[in-house]
Amino acid sequence: MNYLKVNKLLLVSIMMVMMSSITSCKKEVYNKLTEAEMEWMAYDTNEQMVFQSTLGNVRQRIGVIEKTKGYRRSGDTYNEFSRSKFEHLEDTSMVHLGDKFGELFLEKVNDTFGVYLSWPHFPIEAELTSMPITTAIVKGQTFTDIRLIDATAFANGRFYISTIWYSKQYGVVQYEDIFGRKFYRLS
Repeated sequence: MNYLKVNKLLLVSIMMVMMSSITSCKKEVYNKLTEAEMEWMAYDTNEQMVFQSTLGNVRQRIGVIEKTKGYRRSGDTYNEFSRSKFEHLEDTSMVHLGDKFGELFLEKVNDTFGVYLSWPHFPIEAELTSMPITTAIVKGQTFTDIRLIDATAFANGRFYISTIWYSKQYGVVQYEDIFGRKFYRLS
Protein backbone atom coordinates (compact mmCIF):
# COMPACT_ATOMS: atom_id res chain seq x y z
CA MET A 1 0.00 0.00 0.00
CA ASN A 2 2.84 2.34 0.72
CA TYR A 3 4.13 1.54 -2.72
CA LEU A 4 0.81 2.66 -4.29
CA LYS A 5 0.83 5.98 -2.44
CA VAL A 6 4.37 6.73 -3.62
CA ASN A 7 3.48 5.92 -7.24
CA LYS A 8 0.34 8.05 -7.05
CA LEU A 9 2.29 10.92 -5.56
CA LEU A 10 4.96 10.57 -8.23
CA LEU A 11 2.33 10.43 -10.97
CA VAL A 12 0.51 13.50 -9.62
CA SER A 13 3.81 15.40 -9.39
CA ILE A 14 4.75 14.53 -12.97
CA MET A 15 1.31 15.58 -14.23
CA MET A 16 1.52 18.90 -12.36
CA VAL A 17 4.94 19.65 -13.87
CA MET A 18 3.64 18.80 -17.36
CA MET A 19 0.53 20.96 -16.91
CA SER A 20 2.50 23.93 -15.65
CA SER A 21 4.96 23.66 -18.54
CA ILE A 22 2.11 23.49 -21.06
CA THR A 23 0.27 26.47 -19.60
CA SER A 24 3.45 28.53 -19.25
CA CYS A 25 4.34 28.16 -22.94
CA LYS A 26 3.18 31.23 -24.78
CA LYS A 27 3.06 31.58 -28.49
CA GLU A 28 4.82 34.58 -29.97
CA VAL A 29 2.47 37.16 -31.45
CA TYR A 30 3.40 39.23 -34.51
CA ASN A 31 1.36 42.39 -35.17
CA LYS A 32 2.04 43.02 -38.84
CA LEU A 33 1.33 46.15 -40.83
CA THR A 34 -1.28 45.55 -43.53
CA GLU A 35 -0.94 46.65 -47.15
CA ALA A 36 -3.54 49.36 -46.51
CA GLU A 37 -1.53 50.64 -43.54
CA MET A 38 1.70 50.60 -45.56
CA GLU A 39 0.05 52.97 -48.07
CA TRP A 40 0.90 55.72 -45.57
CA MET A 41 4.59 55.22 -46.39
CA ALA A 42 4.84 57.73 -49.21
CA TYR A 43 8.64 57.84 -49.41
CA ASP A 44 11.42 55.79 -50.99
CA THR A 45 15.02 55.41 -49.89
CA ASN A 46 17.33 58.10 -51.33
CA GLU A 47 14.36 60.13 -52.56
CA GLN A 48 15.06 63.85 -52.71
CA MET A 49 12.25 66.34 -52.45
CA VAL A 50 12.63 69.92 -53.61
CA PHE A 51 10.41 72.58 -52.06
CA GLN A 52 10.08 75.96 -53.75
CA SER A 53 9.12 79.14 -51.93
CA THR A 54 5.96 80.79 -53.26
CA LEU A 55 8.10 83.92 -53.50
CA GLY A 56 10.30 82.01 -55.95
CA ASN A 57 13.60 82.96 -54.37
CA VAL A 58 14.31 80.02 -52.04
CA ARG A 59 14.50 76.27 -52.59
CA GLN A 60 14.94 73.69 -49.87
CA ARG A 61 15.93 70.07 -50.40
CA ILE A 62 14.79 67.30 -48.08
CA GLY A 63 16.31 63.85 -48.55
CA VAL A 64 15.11 60.45 -47.39
CA ILE A 65 18.36 59.18 -45.93
CA GLU A 66 17.15 55.93 -44.40
CA LYS A 67 14.18 53.60 -44.68
CA THR A 68 13.71 50.82 -42.16
CA LYS A 69 11.19 48.10 -41.48
CA GLY A 70 11.31 45.78 -38.50
CA TYR A 71 9.76 44.67 -35.23
CA ARG A 72 9.88 46.01 -31.68
CA ARG A 73 9.69 43.29 -29.06
CA SER A 74 7.52 43.53 -25.98
CA GLY A 75 7.64 40.20 -24.13
CA ASP A 76 6.29 37.57 -26.53
CA THR A 77 4.73 40.22 -28.77
CA TYR A 78 6.45 41.68 -31.82
CA ASN A 79 5.04 44.96 -33.18
CA GLU A 80 5.95 45.81 -36.77
CA PHE A 81 7.09 49.31 -37.70
CA SER A 82 8.27 51.12 -40.82
CA ARG A 83 10.23 54.35 -40.81
CA SER A 84 11.60 56.89 -43.29
CA LYS A 85 14.18 59.31 -41.90
CA PHE A 86 14.49 62.80 -43.45
CA GLU A 87 17.35 65.25 -43.58
CA HIS A 88 17.17 68.90 -44.58
CA LEU A 89 20.09 68.96 -47.01
CA GLU A 90 22.35 72.03 -47.10
CA ASP A 91 20.81 73.23 -43.83
CA THR A 92 22.45 76.44 -42.64
CA SER A 93 19.94 77.36 -39.92
CA MET A 94 20.22 74.47 -37.45
CA VAL A 95 20.97 75.27 -33.84
CA HIS A 96 21.47 71.59 -32.90
CA LEU A 97 22.40 68.78 -35.27
CA GLY A 98 19.04 67.06 -34.66
CA ASP A 99 17.13 70.11 -35.95
CA LYS A 100 17.71 69.12 -39.56
CA PHE A 101 16.17 65.64 -39.19
CA GLY A 102 12.64 64.28 -39.11
CA GLU A 103 10.84 61.02 -39.81
CA LEU A 104 7.64 59.33 -40.87
CA PHE A 105 6.98 56.44 -38.49
CA LEU A 106 4.29 53.76 -38.89
CA GLU A 107 3.65 51.27 -36.10
CA LYS A 108 1.24 48.44 -35.33
CA VAL A 109 0.84 47.76 -31.59
CA ASN A 110 -1.73 45.04 -30.93
CA ASP A 111 -4.80 46.27 -32.85
CA THR A 112 -3.74 49.91 -32.83
CA PHE A 113 -2.13 51.52 -35.88
CA GLY A 114 -0.35 54.86 -35.67
CA VAL A 115 1.38 57.20 -38.13
CA TYR A 116 3.71 59.82 -36.69
CA LEU A 117 5.41 62.67 -38.55
CA SER A 118 8.24 64.87 -37.45
CA TRP A 119 9.88 67.25 -39.94
CA PRO A 120 13.12 69.23 -40.00
CA HIS A 121 12.68 72.49 -38.04
CA PHE A 122 9.09 71.55 -37.11
CA PRO A 123 8.40 71.84 -33.36
CA ILE A 124 6.13 68.82 -32.78
CA GLU A 125 5.61 65.19 -33.70
CA ALA A 126 2.09 64.76 -35.10
CA GLU A 127 -0.06 61.62 -35.04
CA LEU A 128 -1.74 61.67 -38.46
CA THR A 129 -4.40 58.94 -38.42
CA SER A 130 -6.56 60.73 -35.86
CA MET A 131 -6.48 64.07 -37.69
CA PRO A 132 -9.42 65.25 -39.80
CA ILE A 133 -9.09 64.95 -43.57
CA THR A 134 -9.47 68.08 -45.64
CA THR A 135 -9.03 69.20 -49.24
CA ALA A 136 -6.32 71.67 -50.24
CA ILE A 137 -5.13 73.23 -53.45
CA VAL A 138 -1.36 73.44 -53.61
CA LYS A 139 0.12 75.24 -56.61
CA GLY A 140 -2.99 74.50 -58.69
CA GLN A 141 -3.20 70.80 -57.77
CA THR A 142 -6.13 69.56 -55.65
CA PHE A 143 -5.38 67.11 -52.86
CA THR A 144 -8.37 65.43 -51.19
CA ASP A 145 -6.47 63.54 -48.45
CA ILE A 146 -4.73 66.36 -46.57
CA ARG A 147 -3.95 66.37 -42.86
CA LEU A 148 -3.24 69.97 -41.88
CA ILE A 149 -0.74 70.09 -39.01
CA ASP A 150 -0.71 73.52 -37.40
CA ALA A 151 2.02 74.04 -34.81
CA THR A 152 2.09 77.83 -34.99
CA ALA A 153 1.78 78.10 -31.20
CA PHE A 154 5.06 76.17 -30.77
CA ALA A 155 7.09 77.57 -33.68
CA ASN A 156 10.07 79.86 -33.06
CA GLY A 157 13.42 80.82 -34.58
CA ARG A 158 14.84 77.33 -34.12
CA PHE A 159 11.68 75.43 -35.12
CA TYR A 160 10.51 77.86 -37.78
CA ILE A 161 8.17 75.57 -39.76
CA SER A 162 4.70 76.39 -38.41
CA THR A 163 2.29 74.43 -40.62
CA ILE A 164 2.52 71.27 -42.76
CA TRP A 165 0.11 69.95 -45.41
CA TYR A 166 0.44 66.15 -45.44
CA SER A 167 -1.11 63.92 -48.11
CA LYS A 168 -1.45 60.22 -47.35
CA GLN A 169 -0.60 59.44 -50.97
CA TYR A 170 2.21 61.97 -51.60
CA GLY A 171 3.59 62.84 -48.17
CA VAL A 172 4.40 66.46 -47.35
CA VAL A 173 3.15 68.60 -50.23
CA GLN A 174 3.56 72.03 -48.64
CA TYR A 175 4.74 73.77 -45.49
CA GLU A 176 4.76 77.30 -44.15
CA ASP A 177 7.33 79.05 -41.97
CA ILE A 178 6.89 81.68 -39.25
CA PHE A 179 7.71 84.41 -41.77
CA GLY A 180 4.62 83.56 -43.84
CA ARG A 181 6.55 81.90 -46.67
CA LYS A 182 4.94 78.79 -48.12
CA PHE A 183 7.06 76.09 -49.71
CA TYR A 184 5.39 73.70 -52.15
CA ARG A 185 6.83 70.42 -53.34
CA LEU A 186 8.28 70.40 -56.84
CA SER A 187 9.51 66.80 -56.81
